[in-house]
Amino acid sequence: MLTLAPLANAGGCCSGGTWDPSGFLNSDPGAGLPSQPIQSAQAEGSQESKARSSSSPQDPPDRLASYPNGSIMKPMKSVSSSDVIIDASNGDGYAASHIKNAIHIPSKDFLDSNGNLKGDEELSRLLGEAGLSKEDSVVVYGSAESSGEAQLAFLVLRHLGQEDVMLLDGSLDDWKAAGLPVEAQETIIPAAEYIPTARPGVIAEYDYVKSGQARIVDVRPFVD
Repeated sequence: MLTLAPLANAGGCCSGGTWDPSGFLNSDPGAGLPSQPIQSAQAEGSQESKARSSSSPQDPPDRLASYPNGSIMKPMKSVSSSDVIIDASNGDGYAASHIKNAIHIPSKDFLDSNGNLKGDEELSRLLGEAGLSKEDSVVVYGSAESSGEAQLAFLVLRHLGQEDVMLLDGSLDDWKAAGLPVEAQETIIPAAEYIPTARPGVIAEYDYVKSGQARIVDVRPFVD
């Protein structure tokens, strides 16, 4: 079962060996250190960043070789007009700017009001209404400010049996920096019939998690 947990309170005190997350989060890493060199470095970095942004397009990042399973990532320069691009960002970012011809399926739409993953039939209807079919070549990306949006959409598609689906190797900012096309106009494609063939093992069932057979990794933000 996939859930989105609410933010936990990071309260408490640090005494008797008890870890205080709020103390860590609110601490000043620069306390007691000279401030002027840091400010100068920040100013220089800001000037360099502005200079780079006003210069010619930058080469897109290529991180595929850095990951053992890099085959699930799509280099930006290899995205073509035959791909269906999904912007899985939540919030207002899509309306402001998105990859040209990208459709918008917020990752939160895959979850019910309790943060649980919706049923396969409901998920398939959502994807079909957005114009997606099982035969499409799909590329997914999310907002740079939030992690997990594109990854959730990717896992949902894999769970439903989508064979050709990949994560974009880079963010929207990387895409823009490479001089690749963006737009603000909403992209709408004709509805399609999405017929799922659920792939077992992509999403762990409750009994399997409880059995202790798997190593469980918590990837939520630290305060959670």
